[in-house]
Amino acid sequence: RGDFAAGKLLELRAAPSKSGCGNEASAAWTELQVLDSMSLFDSVGFLWAFVTAVLGFKPFRHEGKLTGLAGHGDASQTLHIFEEAIRLEPEPGSGRWRLRTLWHAEATDNFQLYLAGLEDRSPSLSGLESFRLCRELRLHKPADVAAGLQHVTELLVLGYLERNAFTRSNVCVA
Repeated sequence: RGDFAAGKLLELRAAPSKSGCGNEASAAWTELQVLDSMSLFDSVGFLWAFVTAVLGFKPFRHEGKLTGLAGHGDASQTLHIFEEAIRLEPEPGSGRWRLRTLWHAEATDNFQLYLAGLEDRSPSLSGLESFRLCRELRLHKPADVAAGLQHVTELLVLGYLERNAFTRSNVCVA
């Protein structure tokens, strides 16, 4: 695609009923509308892939293992680390709030390319230790790391939806 828009906020809309009664219960859910999109490099998906690799699992494949670990951990042990790594910031001129990763500039200029290459790297993931985020997370129990990641993700997703006025009664995250 080339646009590096990894995350999309979609809304499922009901098509008008053929019976003409306009009742939403009788409508077919047929239309997805893109309400917003976000950068691949500032996504929670990349953060999850990175942390998956830090914990020794295959990035972009084994993130579900982290969700399993999260239930056994204490998010308060690592939440502060993740809050320094990614946060919501206002986007100048647009009025929208955006996720921004803050953890690539301190270590290397090619951090984003490193992340993009995670999928093709060998299991040794050479160079992973060069990132401060990796070194900080490895000081903690894997379950605490996973719990902190899950908690910050929940805070970011809910904050993004609320600050951008995308709140709905039902939300599905995938």
